[in-house]
Amino acid sequence: MNIDKCKVCASKEMKHDYHSSLCMSCLSMHNKNASDVKYHGDEGQNIPTQEKHHLRLENASNRLKILEPFLDMKNLAIVDIGCGSGEILELASEKSRYALGFDINEKLIKHNISRGRKVLNSEFSRTSLEKFTSGNCLVMISHVLEHIEFPVKFLRKIVNQLKKDDYLWIEVPCHEGSSFKSQGYNWDLWYEEHYYLFSLKFKDVILKIFELEEIVYGPRVFCAGSISLKSKVFSLIKSPINAFSFFLNHPNGTFFMDYMLKDYYYLLYRVK
Repeated sequence: MNIDKCKVCASKEMKHDYHSSLCMSCLSMHNKNASDVKYHGDEGQNIPTQEKHHLRLENASNRLKILEPFLDMKNLAIVDIGCGSGEILELASEKSRYALGFDINEKLIKHNISRGRKVLNSEFSRTSLEKFTSGNCLVMISHVLEHIEFPVKFLRKIVNQLKKDDYLWIEVPCHEGSSFKSQGYNWDLWYEEHYYLFSLKFKDVILKIFELEEIVYGPRVFCAGSISLKSKVFSLIKSPINAFSFFLNHPNGTFFMDYMLKDYYYLLYRVK
């Protein structure tokens, strides 16, 4: 069934095909086959294997490297919403004033707690955070919004609890990157748990709705530093303009293949 009104920006200018409804205003791609997953039970992300854990740690480390030039980590609490298997928390506990996760998946919460990470079984609550620590915080929402049917409503509940000089990090998958362009609806990140693939225009929706200052944004892929040399050379030949963009100006922590593939976008904001 066609989706006639964008659930991200509320535009009614939509373009449809068999699999998706594309908003022609914010370019959010709605998945017609998305289904409501009960993440508080056994559905959703599994406890990772040791190999997967190390890859996720590498990916989490790359995120924090992007953030470090812009933030005084030691004076911030890092809050990971939808913290999953907890790799951000594992690293953030060493870099920040305090690290706290929020999730509703019981098996992952138990997994985190068994490894000494602090995770609450609830949605984000500033009151709950301030039982542990006060002061400013960095709220991280990585690969969560695509699982939420009404992502702006979800964001509003979080942003309304933030204070001046808090920070907000968002990371989402996008259909403008190399993987979706080459694989289309066969891409791994196009499946029933994802309501959306986003566009870089999503950042403009956020700035229009919320009182936030844009600090930095850019492309990412999972564990870009581990991608083979052969793949890098192939990408360079295929997309020399993206390569030029990388060498001209790229933030700390981003890799060559982040700019070549552009499968995710990260967005960093400060609360005014």
